[in-house]
Parts: sequence; C-alpha cells; structure tokens
Amino acid sequence: IKMSDTDVEADPLPTADATEPGEMPITRALLDAFLASLHKYGVQLKFFSGSWATFDVQRAGGPYQLVLTSETIYRTDSLPSLVDLLQRATAKAPKDTSKDAASLAESTERLSLANEAVLQNLSKEPSLCLVAAKVVYFGVGGGVNEFIQAVESPASSETGRKPKGAVRTVWERIYGVKRAVMQVIWN
Repeated sequence: IKMSDTDVEADPLPTADATEPGEMPITRALLDAFLASLHKYGVQLKFFSGSWATFDVQRAGGPYQLVLTSETIYRTDSLPSLVDLLQRATAKAPKDTSKDAASLAESTERLSLANEAVLQNLSKEPSLCLVAAKVVYFGVGGGVNEFIQAVESPASSETGRKPKGAVRTVWERIYGVKRAVMQVIWN
C-alpha cells in the first residue's frame, strides 16, 4: 500500500473508543506501524473473492499459515464448500509431532498482540484458521451451531469415519448482537 500526500487528510481523525462499536480511524502513523509490523514478521497478505467451491488453493499460493474469514457462515447450503475450502487452504502440520514447541491450541490461548514472544512462537506453527461470525443469522438459517456441525461432522477416510476437525470458541460477545471468533483445528 502506498499513499500519496493527497491521500492524507489535513484534519486530525477522532480518537477511537474501544468500548463502543464503530469505525476505527486510520491515521498515517497507524498505517506505517501496520506495514512495518508486517515487514518485521515476514507477513504477506492476500485477499480473494469468488466461489468457494471453485477456488484453486494451490494456484493462489496456498495453503496458508493464517486463514481468516468473517461473515461467511450465514448460508447453510454453502457451508460444505466453505468448510472444504478452509480445510484445503489451511497449512497442514508436519508429520513429525516430537517438537518441543507449544501446540497451536496452547499458543492461541496465550495470544496477546502486546506479547511479541508469543506472536513469534505462534508464527512458527503450521497454521491458524479463524472464523468470525454472528452466533445466529436471522432469516437465513445459518450461524455458529450449523458451522460447528459442518466442521465436526464425520468424513470418510481409510480408517473409517472421523470428524473433519474441531471448533473452539476463542472470543465471544454475549450482549447485543451475539458474535464469536472460532478457531478451527483440522484432523
């Protein structure tokens, strides 16, 4: 991202209040700090849109260490293709499970944006898949329960039927419009 001087507003932006919903003002200093942080940690961002069923993960440079999605679980009929894409897009853990580092689940339990050591350890993990959503999407039938069922429903394998993955809620808001951020751990 490159901004010219004409893109920067002369008037200062209002201060954000983290206790109230709303928009976050993006200052030049915030943008510079964000870009510097991406560079420091070797993070590359890629954004895609289109049909989940036809998305070619390999051609798009995946699978990825970090997969984020928001407001994508509202249609129950599209959950199977979304779950399939999330699973294909999330990097697999190496076969060697003898490493001494904390598991991904343990790392995310301690995750704090202010703790650089935890962030660095988490960056060494094979993947992190997070899904943010409303608990219930009124009028369309989707929501957290349907997503969990789609992820945790049995799938065929050589050894029989086992769940595709497990879902763990890592953040939730229980007042107003109920929302959750879920971590998906693939089998």
